[in-house]
Amino acid sequence: MSEDNPSMVVGEKGAGMTEAEKPISYEEMTKAPLPILVKGRWIRFSEKMDYGKPNANLIVGGKETGKSALCEALATHYSEQDKHSKILDFFGSRDNEGLSWCRSPYKEGVLLLTGDSVKVHSRWPSVKVSDFKLSSMKGHKVVITVSAFYSTLLEENRAIKTIMEELWKRESWDHLWCLIIREMANLLFSRLSIGEDQYKAKATMTFLLRQMRHMGYALCGDSIKSKSVDADIRDLADYTFIKACGKEGLPKDLQFLYSLFKPFSITRMPKDQFIVISRYASIGRGYFACPPWHKRENENLFKLLNIEVEHTEAPDLDMKAGHISDREHVRIIDMRKTGNKGDPLSFNKLAVKTERSLSTVYNTVLYHNDKIDALKECDRCKRLNGQYATVKV
Repeated sequence: MSEDNPSMVVGEKGAGMTEAEKPISYEEMTKAPLPILVKGRWIRFSEKMDYGKPNANLIVGGKETGKSALCEALATHYSEQDKHSKILDFFGSRDNEGLSWCRSPYKEGVLLLTGDSVKVHSRWPSVKVSDFKLSSMKGHKVVITVSAFYSTLLEENRAIKTIMEELWKRESWDHLWCLIIREMANLLFSRLSIGEDQYKAKATMTFLLRQMRHMGYALCGDSIKSKSVDADIRDLADYTFIKACGKEGLPKDLQFLYSLFKPFSITRMPKDQFIVISRYASIGRGYFACPPWHKRENENLFKLLNIEVEHTEAPDLDMKAGHISDREHVRIIDMRKTGNKGDPLSFNKLAVKTERSLSTVYNTVLYHNDKIDALKECDRCKRLNGQYATVKV
C-alpha cells in the first residue's frame, strides 16, 4: 500500500472506483492499466506492503461493499510481479463472477477448470478437475473455476478438496501465485460436506493456510462477517481489510477502531474505501479502483462471453465403505485399459493397484462391458466424461 495522498480520510469520496452503472466498453476492460490502483496511508505505525511476498489478505464487510472487487484489485499486484506469476480464482458466488477475468487484460491467458460431469464450450481452454495438475497451469495467467461448472454442490465441494490437495504438492517456488477464495467460510464447509468432523476440518484448513507462504501462494479471501471465519484462521492474515459493516457494527475485537475513525464513516464507508490492519498492528486507510472488468450485478457473463455449459447426469460421488463411486469406477476402467502397455491389466494386478478386492474390480469391469453391450455406452463413465465410456475393457 502506497503511503501518499495524506489528505484522504475515510468517509470522503475516494479517487476512482468505477461506478457499476457507468458503461465501459469491452476494449476498455481488456486494456485497463495493471496493476489496479490500490492506495492509502498508514495512520498508526507504518510498514511496506510487499506484493512480492506470499501474504494472506482477509477482506471483511457487509454485502455489496466491494469485497470481491478489492480481492481482484489486490490480486493484480501479485500477478504483476513477473510474467510467470498467476491468479487462481476459485469458488465464488452463484453468479459466477470469476468469469469476468475472461474480459480482463489477462483474457488470452485464461484456463477454465471444470467438474467431471460438465462440458464447457468456449474459446478458452478447459481441464477437468480429475485431470488437474500443477503442470496444467503452464502457459496460463489466470485459472478459474465457478459454481456453474459443477452439477451439484457436493461435486463442487469435492472439487475444492481435490484442487487444494493438488496445490499442496508445490514444494518450492520461484514465482508468486495468488489464490482468490471468495467467501472463505465455504472452504471450511467444503471439508465438512465430505465427511470430516468440525475439529478435523478446521485443523486441515488452518494447516493448509499456514503453509501457503512456504509454497508461494498469496491469498486474497473475503467474508461477509469476520466471525464467519474461525479465529485461528483470522489470525493467519497478514493484512485484514475492513469494508463497510452496516448496522451490525464492528465485532468486539475490532471496536478499538472507533477511537481512530468516526463510527458512521465505517458503518457507511463508500465501496471504494477500506481500513487495513496488519499483523504487526499497523493501521491504515485507503481507496482503490474497481477493476473495469468486474461483474455488474445484472450481467449474464455466460451470454456476454459466449460460454455454453452442458450438464450431464449428476455423478455418484458417495465415498461410503463398500461403495464404488463413479470416479472410482472410471479409475478402475482406465487402469484396466491402460495399465499393461496396450493389453488389459489382469484382474489380480488391478485389484492390487486399486486396493480393491478381486470381486470388486471384476464386477466393475463386468458392469462396464455389459452396459456397452446393452446401451452402447457405460452410464457411469458417461456421467464423468470417461474416455472409455463406449469402449469395452
